[in-house]
Amino acid sequence: MQEYFRDVDMGRQAVMLTMALQTIVQHYDKKYPITGEYLSDLGARHHEWGIPRELYANWHDAYGK
Repeated sequence: MQEYFRDVDMGRQAVMLTMALQTIVQHYDKKYPITGEYLSDLGARHHEWGIPRELYANWHDAYGK
């Protein structure tokens, strides 16, 4: 997976990950429509960046269920 983080500012990436996790919590806790839209957009961007769907399970396993 390291090839997906080449040339990535890991400090910024940590902030983005924290924001995404907070959004996931809000989505399941409050059911705000905008959080679902954001998460769909985030998934689309990862697809555009060439992140294979098969790696999503690795992320899920690494960061909790």
